[in-house]
Formats: sequence, C-alpha cells, structure tokens
Amino acid sequence: MEKLRMKSLDAVEGNVAKIAALFPHCVTERLNKDGKPEFAIDFDKLRAELSTDALDTGEERYQFTWPDKRAA
Repeated sequence: MEKLRMKSLDAVEGNVAKIAALFPHCVTERLNKDGKPEFAIDFDKLRAELSTDALDTGEERYQFTWPDKRAA
C-alpha cells in the first residue's frame, strides 16, 4: 500500500516553474528568509517580454469590477 504524503502543493512554486518553462530568462535566484536559494520572477523582464506597450502603474485602463463580489 502506498503511503500518502500529507503535504499541500505549493501553488507559488508551481507557477514559478511554469513561467520558467515559458520564459527562462525572466527567472532569477534569490535567498529566502531561511537563507536558502529559491527561484523568483523578474517582473520587469516578464512585463517587457509579454508586451511591447506595457502599461505604467498610474496609466488609465479598462477594467470591469464587481463591488462586494467577495461578500456575495
């Protein structure tokens, strides 16, 4: 009988791995809070890779929002 590992999957780690597979030059390493190396996303490089016309933080854009969606 196979024993189950009682550990949840790390969604962030999985997402970083997916981005690394698609855009390997947008991934870098850094030291985590325990001092161990981990992969991290360079969002500036990823943003530049995804669009030639990246929106700045304060730039106006179309967005549909639903007020109190979480409460519903």
